[in-house]
Amino acid sequence: MVKNIHGGSHAKKHASKYAKQTQRGLRLAVEEEELYGIIIKKLGNGHMMVLILNNNKGVTVMCHIGGKFKRETITCFSYVLVGKREWQTISLKSAHQMVDLLEVYNDLEKNKLLKTGGINWKILAAVDESVGSTMGGDDDVIEFSNETHVGLDELILSGGDIDDNSEFEIPELDFDDI
Repeated sequence: MVKNIHGGSHAKKHASKYAKQTQRGLRLAVEEEELYGIIIKKLGNGHMMVLILNNNKGVTVMCHIGGKFKRETITCFSYVLVGKREWQTISLKSAHQMVDLLEVYNDLEKNKLLKTGGINWKILAAVDESVGSTMGGDDDVIEFSNETHVGLDELILSGGDIDDNSEFEIPELDFDDI
């Protein structure tokens, strides 16, 4: 029997540590059953809710994540390409139509996709912009000040007839009384 002098197959030599990532092309909807959408909610167990563009209307459908995308990180409010299941009928148990995930677009691909003509992106952009405004706009600023404001209890007791210039006295608390 041959003696192992080197110890192993030296697999690390052949690793693709320094290989450049190939740039994939932008996949567009080719067939009539392929529709663009935005992920609204992840449900778990390989399913998510997607708002799709169907005849310039927004329709919410249930999307199945196939084996190709199981290990990929899919976040809410990402743009996707889904395929309708024309062979499946909608049952009374599930009110949503099932579709299959075909492509997940990153931010660069999303910008290229929005520049393509012939599709009304207003519905998906409205969902995307509403999320962007709640995720850290100028409305989320908290200001601290030392000014005294009219208390809510005082305002309720007076029936709302307190001037902005009036001040009220804050009672001091004695911890021995508590």
